[in-house]
Amino acid sequence: MPKAPHRNNPKLVKPARNETIRAGSPRKINDLLSRSGLGTAAVQAYVEGEHRWAEFFAAKLEPALCRAVAHYVEHGDTLTIFVRSAAWAARWRYALPTLETEAEAFRPVIKKRVVKIQPAAASTGART
Repeated sequence: MPKAPHRNNPKLVKPARNETIRAGSPRKINDLLSRSGLGTAAVQAYVEGEHRWAEFFAAKLEPALCRAVAHYVEHGDTLTIFVRSAAWAARWRYALPTLETEAEAFRPVIKKRVVKIQPAAASTGART
């Protein structure tokens, strides 16, 4: 005769073999952030990069064009410029080739420049 199936009893649930049960006090948020790479040093480097590019473009382009930028993001060899609307994105795409050599001299690591439209949810803080 076959055996009866095991009951679905949550008290009998055991952790997986590679999962460890952590005992003790909860970890501090600063420790978790520093391990994930989102600590204060990483945030500081990100902010400095934004300011560096904002100053570079402010000296070269008209102020209205610079005010349309939501933020600059450096990732690998790509600079992504997030702007507030499609119209501003088009104007940025026409303005960037004129600054190609100056931008390369300013930051030789960056080989590609991409213009994207800032999603509305990201600029308003809404959840997606």
